Amino acid sequence: MLTNLLLVGLIQGFSPPAPPPAGCDPFLIFFDVESSRVPARYHQMIDTIASLKEQVRSHMTVDGFADATGSTAYNLELSRSRAKSVEAALIARGVPKRLIVVGAHGESRPMEGTRYMSAEAESRRVSVCFY
Repeated sequence: MLTNLLLVGLIQGFSPPAPPPAGCDPFLIFFDVESSRVPARYHQMIDTIASLKEQVRSHMTVDGFADATGSTAYNLELSRSRAKSVEAALIARGVPKRLIVVGAHGESRPMEGTRYMSAEAESRRVSVCFY
């Protein structure tokens, strides 16, 4: 299953799933069910991320994820759309496109959940890391 997901991802131009690099404390943006629209409650966080662009030494990763609702292919595309939405918001706020590396991971890396959010809700996310 994971091999198929990796092959589909590579064929469609998506990056393969990978754990977050050591030392990355990502900004997390959570999304509504089946939505790739950045929720208004995260606009200020995106403003903050954009304002920190001078701290990017090499690049920033914008990785999209989805919960397990829907097909694997659908979730991969939804995670890509989420990442592209955050990328567009960062570019609109002055982050050069050349600094942004977009990844899509679909449902391949679910979150554990917390007492505040279910695992499904935490899995519908985009993470942003600086390098």
